[in-house]
Amino acid sequence: RLLAGRGVRRALLLVPAGILRQWQEELREKGGLLVPRLEGQSTLVWPDGYEEQTLDLATALRQPLLLMSREMARLEQNASVVLAAPAWDLVLLDEAHAARRASQVETEFNSATLLLELLRQLQLRGRARGLLLLSATPMQTHPWEPWDLLAVLGEGAPWMSDFGVVRNYYESLAAAQDVPVPMDRGRAIAATVTEDGAFPQLPVTTAELATKLFVAGREGRHKLVGLLRDGAPLGRRMHRNTRQTLRMYHQLGLIARPPATRKIQDVRYEFTNPDERALYDGIQSYVERRFQELEAERPGKGFVMTVYRRRAASSPLALRRSLERRKQGLETVARGAAANTADELDTSDQQDIDEMMGGAPAPRFASSLPDDPVVARQELRDVQRLLDLLTGLGGADSKLEQFVGALHHATDDGRACLVFSEFTDTVEYLRDALFPSLGAGVACYTGDGGLVFDDGRWRHVTKQEITERLSARKIRVLVCSDAASEGLNLQTAGALINYDLPWNPARVEQRIGRIDRIGQLATDLRIVNLVLADSVDERVYQVLSLRCDLFQSYVGAMQPVLSIARRMLLGVKPFSAAELTAEANRPAADALANARFQG
Repeated sequence: RLLAGRGVRRALLLVPAGILRQWQEELREKGGLLVPRLEGQSTLVWPDGYEEQTLDLATALRQPLLLMSREMARLEQNASVVLAAPAWDLVLLDEAHAARRASQVETEFNSATLLLELLRQLQLRGRARGLLLLSATPMQTHPWEPWDLLAVLGEGAPWMSDFGVVRNYYESLAAAQDVPVPMDRGRAIAATVTEDGAFPQLPVTTAELATKLFVAGREGRHKLVGLLRDGAPLGRRMHRNTRQTLRMYHQLGLIARPPATRKIQDVRYEFTNPDERALYDGIQSYVERRFQELEAERPGKGFVMTVYRRRAASSPLALRRSLERRKQGLETVARGAAANTADELDTSDQQDIDEMMGGAPAPRFASSLPDDPVVARQELRDVQRLLDLLTGLGGADSKLEQFVGALHHATDDGRACLVFSEFTDTVEYLRDALFPSLGAGVACYTGDGGLVFDDGRWRHVTKQEITERLSARKIRVLVCSDAASEGLNLQTAGALINYDLPWNPARVEQRIGRIDRIGQLATDLRIVNLVLADSVDERVYQVLSLRCDLFQSYVGAMQPVLSIARRMLLGVKPFSAAELTAEANRPAADALANARFQG
């Protein structure tokens, strides 16, 4: 629409690197727009795959329409080139909640991550006439974060002069639902509205506003509060769609069916073999001890050990491969050689370790291996003992047995199912376990792309082919890592099993969002969570489900409790139901937090 005679000729689309290609494909599919994507500094890749080499980044940025990864654009050396390019009519940023302050302190307005700083400079230097900020999963921890984005859109005084103005405004409006607004608070609201030159006209003058908020009856006061909420920058600048929007569209006859209902089932599994419990407990004590020792060596180094705890609960294959890699590295150190093997972390692992470090990127160590050969030899004995315990199980896997039963139940009416694990080793393990019964009906998708069974072998396929095969009912079960939780439209599946519940609970909604989307034909979605009985995972997720309605209606106001939950799931913070519950209840009493998520 903006390109069709509404003043936009030059547009820069900044999107996460992982979904750059999907944006390009959907712009072509849904809008008929042929937009090149920038790969590296100077390669333009067009929708048909044709690659065009430009002289440099500055030359590439002369394209009237361009897709560029936000990760690349935010780097200081690239940001300066973006700011020097011919001015943009529109700059669009996807997953805009990632643009935030570097220092999460209310008074630290000037601190900014590279991404937020790029947006600020585009606005301050007049390099973008329009900005469109998108987020489908707003995960904002602090109440000032959306206001930092509003400042990028040009909002200034009175709202940005002191955050207390914003806080008082929304707390007064929230209180007005029940009682008249005291005159001093009413005068503060009137002063804010008067100073805001863009505030829409009210049915009363600003001189009368404080008196009206104090003396008006309940109905009149509520009407005025609604206008004050809508007229403030959040109301003017933010357009919010939720599942409730779709339900209203359905009631009005604008769409054929309402959004599907989620049916959540927790499947608890216990170790039926005592040796499984002995192995699990052995891993727990090993990780706890080494975490403390490595943290003492160098802060941040121990966090890598938490990955072993998660892999132990995932699958025997994930654990075996991790321990074998660890063993090889320890043998190298024990011989007195320098450890040159880096820890094999999934992208999601590294992101979460970064977040554990307080939002700053975690130090990139060559590995979490010990520096001292004597310590390495001691740890080597621990690792070998764990590997022997694992070998002694002889293939016993209580979790897999429970999973197979849950899968049969979830798909008993013929619907296709997505199965999510945090780890690619577990994806492979489940694929091979299901293949004897499902054959080519099982496929998988990880960060390396899709795999299907064709002509007697596993063959790599594109994201599009995975989607098409699922639609054609050729795939009955798609086993995925979290790489599939972004950028895949898989709404032809009607069930989802969380084989591992993620250590970042925010990912749960991203996973479910693959099937709970427009185009889903099932009236109900079957969501199954596999949890180890009497584990920290079970206890944390029980609180999140009861207090935050996590599996039903995720909202960004829950992010602070999810941050605490993540630390508990990693085992770096003791489990406390009381702390989780208190943090979950806090947003309900916070008028400012609720204002951001007003429908």
